[in-house]
Amino acid sequence: MLFEPDNPIQGKADDLLGRSAYAHAIADALLSQRDSEAYVVGLYGAWGSGKTSLLNMVTEDIRSR
Repeated sequence: MLFEPDNPIQGKADDLLGRSAYAHAIADALLSQRDSEAYVVGLYGAWGSGKTSLLNMVTEDIRSR
């Protein structure tokens, strides 16, 4: 039996679950904020549900603009 490590993906090229469109929408929402006030964004989910993978794709999307 071969076990695979539970490591987050690093970008949309590795997205096998089709979440890159969701990451793009989050990046759009973050970049559309024009207020000078600080704000906080929370991402909640169970362990292993893909939070870090999603954040990696959001970061990739923002950096590519």
